[in-house]
Amino acid sequence: MMADARRYVPLIGQTKHIDSLWEVKTVLPTAEHNDSRPILFVPSHGAIPGYTCIMGGKIDNVQDVLREIDILYGT
Repeated sequence: MMADARRYVPLIGQTKHIDSLWEVKTVLPTAEHNDSRPILFVPSHGAIPGYTCIMGGKIDNVQDVLREIDILYGT
């Protein structure tokens, strides 16, 4: 990764790795054993009309969700 980054920022070659950052990701139970990242999409969730619950694992899921909302609500 450092060699790849050095092509764009040559000074990165003079850096020293000290530690790594870690994060926790929420994964649906159906996707625990593979690399899929499906969207959790629950329309009309709860007592509030039109309240939709969405959880996605990748930023490009936004396009998929917008399409589903258009289909669901006819906008």
